Amino acid sequence: MTDAFIDCSMAGATGDMLTAALLDVGAPRQPVKQAMQLTAEKFGGAKIKINRVKVGPFTATRVKIQTKDKGRRKYSEVKRELAKLKLPTQTRARVLNTINRIAKAEAKIHGKKTSDLTLHEVSAADALASIVGACTAARELGLLNGRILVSQIAVGNGNIKTSHGTLPIPAPATLEILKGATIQGGPTKAELTTPTGAALLATLASKYVNTFPTMRVNHTGYGTTSRNHKNKNLLRVTIGKLTKPTRRKQWN
Repeated sequence: MTDAFIDCSMAGATGDMLTAALLDVGAPRQPVKQAMQLTAEKFGGAKIKINRVKVGPFTATRVKIQTKDKGRRKYSEVKRELAKLKLPTQTRARVLNTINRIAKAEAKIHGKKTSDLTLHEVSAADALASIVGACTAARELGLLNGRILVSQIAVGNGNIKTSHGTLPIPAPATLEILKGATIQGGPTKAELTTPTGAALLATLASKYVNTFPTMRVNHTGYGTTSRNHKNKNLLRVTIGKLTKPTRRKQWN
């Protein structure tokens, strides 16, 4: 059983950033990229590039997903098409749980039923491919059978323009999804954690912690995005073995 600590205390979390870090720490590139590509093809298509880049004095993996798809799909359609993907049972469960968390948050905020809900940016090909990529990478690393701890989460600050107009950071959906987590504003005036990133963290996390856990470290990887921030734009994943008991989530 492999355990992990996801450190998003410095630059938050997005779907592509988390996928990149999981690849950097050792997830095999081919099955992850293939799953992402198959997902994108169902939702308008995308070009996916995975490469190593420099972030200041550090090296990290970056997953770049380019698409013209704008999303704006019914939640029921997104859920149906994701359920059709040829994915391992564990992976599919986490993917559907992630999109369901986003839908529930959006429905609560807008006072709608999930059955009537239209998802905007989070239903675009790039966001959905990143959800499948992160869940596939976690499974390939054996993390879905282990324990995943998540740090306090940097969310950024300021405002962001969305399909719903200008919203404060963290976005209302992000804030709703991260109930129970410890979040922190800053250190950059930008959206550091997106609803997609928040939902992936909430789905994968066995527990939120405020300090680096007691663990035997085997490997560490870094993921980044194409965002140009003054702070080090890095999400870190450490895998190994936690040496103190942590209660895992029970999945239906």
